[in-house]
Amino acid sequence: MSAPAPQRRPWQLALATLALTAFYAGAPVRVQTDSIWTIPTALSLVRDGDADLSEFGEATRQTPHGLDTFSTGTFSSFPLGPALLAAPLLFVVDHTASLLSALPAPLRAPFVRWCERSRPGPDFKLSFFDTTEVIIASLFVALGVLAFFLFCEGLAGTPAALIVTVVLALGSPALSTWTRALWSHGPAFACVAWAALLTLRGTSVRSALAVGVFTALAVLCRPTAALPAFVIGVTFLWLARRSVSRCVAATSGALVVLGLWSWWSLRTSGSAIPSYYAPARLELTWSEWANALLGQLASPSRGLFIYVPFLVIAAALPWSPTRRPVHLAAAALAIAHLLFTSRFPHWWGGHCYGPRLSSDAVPLLLVATLPVITAWRSSKAGLAVLVVACLAVNLPGAFRWQTWDWSGQPVDVDTAPERLWNWSDPQFLR
Repeated sequence: MSAPAPQRRPWQLALATLALTAFYAGAPVRVQTDSIWTIPTALSLVRDGDADLSEFGEATRQTPHGLDTFSTGTFSSFPLGPALLAAPLLFVVDHTASLLSALPAPLRAPFVRWCERSRPGPDFKLSFFDTTEVIIASLFVALGVLAFFLFCEGLAGTPAALIVTVVLALGSPALSTWTRALWSHGPAFACVAWAALLTLRGTSVRSALAVGVFTALAVLCRPTAALPAFVIGVTFLWLARRSVSRCVAATSGALVVLGLWSWWSLRTSGSAIPSYYAPARLELTWSEWANALLGQLASPSRGLFIYVPFLVIAAALPWSPTRRPVHLAAAALAIAHLLFTSRFPHWWGGHCYGPRLSSDAVPLLLVATLPVITAWRSSKAGLAVLVVACLAVNLPGAFRWQTWDWSGQPVDVDTAPERLWNWSDPQFLR
């Protein structure tokens, strides 16, 4: 049984989501790495109806990072999902800017600048989109945090849900990494969170269709989201097993999205599944895997428990008398995620802040802490210390540029990964 949900007005939730979005977007650190072609891809979807980046010819030659060229055109090698989800927002921005560019000067200046600098031409620069990336990423993460809070509240009540939501929103890579650029982590998290919430609360055919669409979109955003998306989908079908219409709606929604994505991949690259999703990318041997797993957990610059120390209390889950299958499933999914990402050669995630590749396990492990928090209600001081520690480690990633410089100084971490174990120069203390 889920905890009864307090009655709230939609405007209260909307206001809280907008406030969190504004906080994220207002943080000064903005980076462009693997996400650099996401906004142009979304604009190509909006303006041309395809993801081909050939119209940005000169820019693709100057910045070839993350691009694949086929006989059908030039495409981002990273997942399509973030650009696909950003496209409706950019459709509104693009058309609004076109309309308002006719305003009298100087009111029209920002709209004219968007119209001129977001299109191929002499003024086109990829760096122009850094703010756009952060705003859209911030909105996706804030929407995901909203769904996460409502989901946890339904499981454990408001006090426990507030604690884990504060940790996620302000004391985890959600702040220090996911919102600093339009990475695939934020959109994938939002899709999984809303699918989980609708599985917990949804009773209509419309909500069933949304569960199917959200789980499929999560896969389009990030391949490691496939496992939680699959588990959520199967759980929904089991809970709705007596309603044929809801089962059909959920299954159809997922299959249509995945089918169109596979068709698009086949048509553009000749493969039904993009190369980014190929299992062969998990190249490490088992001996190397053990070192990578330890690094993902305890490296001073990439360790999950270093950057979100609150998660250590999830270790008490097996002894919690109030644990339920959902908590155990969340913990199992988090462990599976860590095992998979530890097989990746660049398990540290390249140039980023903290445990980027393992960060998708954070919401899952926070769900696993809910029964522990409930059992430790008298240990408020200890919980508060852990929450403050999480904030102290992640706030620098959003507000101090020096922390991001760590990846390249004094030597590039990708060429000197031994730096990941250097306790005399941890990234969060830069």
